[in-house]
Amino acid sequence: MTRKSPMRFFGLVIVLAMLAPVLGIAWLTLSPSEIPNNANDGLMSFLMTTVLPYQFGQTLGLMLGVTGLTLLAGVPAAWFVTFIDFPGRKQLQWLLLLPLAMPTYIAAYVFAEFLDKAGPFYQFWISIFGATAWYPSLNSLGGAIFTLSAVLYPYVYMSARTGFINQSAELMQAGRVLGASQWMSFRQIALPLSRPMIIVGVALALMECLNDIGAVEHLGVKTLTVGVYETWLSRGSLEGAARIAMLLLGLMALLLLVERYLRAGGIEQKSKNDLTPILHKPTPLMQGAILAMTSLPFLIGFVIPVLLLISFALGRFENTYGLLAAASRSILLASATAFIVVTIGLFLAFLTRINPPGLLSKSIQTASLGYAIPGTVLGLGVLIVLSQFDNATSGFFKGAIIPILSGSVFALIFAYSLRFLSISFGTFEAELSRVPHTIDMAASSLGAKTFQLLRFVHMPMLRPALITASVLVFVDTMKELPATLILRPFNFETLATQVYNYASVGQIEDAAIPALVIVTIGILPVYIATRKFHPENSIGLSSA
Repeated sequence: MTRKSPMRFFGLVIVLAMLAPVLGIAWLTLSPSEIPNNANDGLMSFLMTTVLPYQFGQTLGLMLGVTGLTLLAGVPAAWFVTFIDFPGRKQLQWLLLLPLAMPTYIAAYVFAEFLDKAGPFYQFWISIFGATAWYPSLNSLGGAIFTLSAVLYPYVYMSARTGFINQSAELMQAGRVLGASQWMSFRQIALPLSRPMIIVGVALALMECLNDIGAVEHLGVKTLTVGVYETWLSRGSLEGAARIAMLLLGLMALLLLVERYLRAGGIEQKSKNDLTPILHKPTPLMQGAILAMTSLPFLIGFVIPVLLLISFALGRFENTYGLLAAASRSILLASATAFIVVTIGLFLAFLTRINPPGLLSKSIQTASLGYAIPGTVLGLGVLIVLSQFDNATSGFFKGAIIPILSGSVFALIFAYSLRFLSISFGTFEAELSRVPHTIDMAASSLGAKTFQLLRFVHMPMLRPALITASVLVFVDTMKELPATLILRPFNFETLATQVYNYASVGQIEDAAIPALVIVTIGILPVYIATRKFHPENSIGLSSA
């Protein structure tokens, strides 16, 4: 027990550090305001009566729309590539995952530029329907739903396909023998059995939806995430931003509770799946229709945006001012974050393994939910906590408040580490759960201490998981925009903020090259997912 006590102590310190931003937001929300009462009351009244109801409605509308559209795109595609034989089925199994490499904000910038009335698509539209015909506007709630769903549907696709693959082939064949059609098998057998996994995919898509700020801001949709950002930077009210952030945290907590409730109420089946699913081969005409329907999400979510980015980038290679510096900063930040997050995630997963289930394990599980917290909220919480530290150290600088931590790269790495820790922790925890505890007992009987057990017994078995977690954290850090916008030091640009800045002033063509770099790097985790997501094997979602 004495050997483990230092590890428990460091584990508790890490847990407190992970919970500090949320506690900081709660403290600022509940503490008395330093703003004069009249000014503060007027601002809070304006936020509560005017801003919040509208932003809350926009956020709910966005979530409902993304839920419906990702289900519509992801579930049928998963069914077709799992149970229907048609040309291109094997290729589409992994091509349908590629939109995950496209950040939501980049997709919004590209689609908005392409569909603008000054663009070529509008000329094509009016040449067919006339200048007075209705033209779809992307700068709307519907446009935001379409854009986010186009790149977030793979979460639902992966989860639904996992549910379909894990179903008993015997059960599906029994349904066919009893005369069930493909539609009946899908509606009455496959869909109910896969509901828990589909709910996981929807929850992941909605987490990304709530985290987004670049896409919805560019498209003019005022969600709660945008409200946090604007209330702090535009209205200068850190307290008001904290209150909106608390509402957003409550919405995220409600989402997690609903997800767990719906999964618990579903029919979850675990089967050896000894029989390979029988592929149904429809008529050639129907095969072509299925190929077109299944390819459409992939074309909209990846092919069209990439082709547009390439067309925008042509002729812009001489105008790459600041690209190398932004790329270097992004790589350094992502590398440092990956190293820290993987180290801490491995430590916490191992600590959870060697300690009996209890308060420490529950605390680690709770604190590792950082990925469920929107980056804007997390960035605000980190800013509050580090600002308090800077205020406390002002005495060393003759009363002058110097942003030692809150205005430094440390704040960025801290926020990234909190947000992406769940990726490494979930990866290592899943891998360690597959190792029998008898191995630990055998090593201990041979005199291995706790650190030796980790280093010489578990580390060799965890190398694939270590590489996977490092790549996933690295890429997610490269793409992260909301937390970076709030916490970056003055005149500090990453690839994500460079794309954001160019898009903010309408220079989408100049944003194309850094955007292509981000998308290219984003293909790495998709490649990892395709290797894990083999048709004969099931995948595991760490957040599931």
